[in-house]
Amino acid sequence: MTEQTVSVDQTQGALRAFAGDRAPEGAEFRHLLGKARDAARRGRDAWDVQSTGEKVAVALVLNKPAWLKAMDYSMVEAIERTGSAWLALMPAVVRALRDAGEI
Repeated sequence: MTEQTVSVDQTQGALRAFAGDRAPEGAEFRHLLGKARDAARRGRDAWDVQSTGEKVAVALVLNKPAWLKAMDYSMVEAIERTGSAWLALMPAVVRALRDAGEI
């Protein structure tokens, strides 16, 4: 597994998200939210054109084990591939999508 650099802002935002304080801000949160939102709205067509890392993360966010299986990823492999920075953002992304009625 490769080491990823996580900024202080990302870490603090993720901690706030886990605490339920508010959705984290920042480019990574907006990026993951946008990719997940596209796939939630448009399904596999939107998901298929994403990068491998995006596809794995979005499948986890949207709870789509069949999408992971289509890529030959187990849940554990998907979590490892996603990395700690995006994993930390996922609860806030899911909440944002649920609050907007998109999942």
